[in-house]
Amino acid sequence: MKIAFHQPNYLPNLSFFHKLYSVDLFVIPTRLQFVRREWHNRAKIQGPDGDLLLSIPVVGSNRQSLCDAKFDESTKWQTKHRSSLEMCYRDCIGSDHFNKILEPYQRNQASAHLTDFTVELILILKDLLGVATPIVVDRDVGGKKQELLINLCEKYGATDYLSGLGGKHYMDEEYVRDIRAAGISHHFVDQNITAEYPYSSLHYICVDGIDFAREAIGVS
Repeated sequence: MKIAFHQPNYLPNLSFFHKLYSVDLFVIPTRLQFVRREWHNRAKIQGPDGDLLLSIPVVGSNRQSLCDAKFDESTKWQTKHRSSLEMCYRDCIGSDHFNKILEPYQRNQASAHLTDFTVELILILKDLLGVATPIVVDRDVGGKKQELLINLCEKYGATDYLSGLGGKHYMDEEYVRDIRAAGISHHFVDQNITAEYPYSSLHYICVDGIDFAREAIGVS
């Protein structure tokens, strides 16, 4: 079984779903360190005057785990983000897929946990893009570098792991050796589509259409 994992990014880009589509099981681990100014709580869309970063305000320490991170309920960020999305993609307002994306912003959140919100959006985008790969949200497994990878593969019975091309920056000889010693095969995704499609997946769904976005990630 081929597996991949990735942190629960906010409105992730198409490369996230390309990797998701390429495996048998996709794991979203949340017992990882929350990092500010990363994509855990930020998304890039294209505004009328250039690139626009949507940032969810998060309370607490930089040392907290993703599973513990909560957004700042004293702010009105949901309203601001919804307004920004409507401004940038006004031609999509009223469409079924845009309404689905806006639903989590329009209701009172039952949970203030960041990952609950971002995972809900990931699942909506996954369905819109027609990706059938099952997703598991793992709140227990931890570890650093190859230890995390090996622990997740062992828990879910995976024999093959798929990395994004960004892994080439930190997967040194020791990293790869430890993975192989654990009986896990390793591969990288076949192409880097982040450079070609740098914005949130929502951007391409709204601007270019769902069929275009599906084709970009390889969904037939």
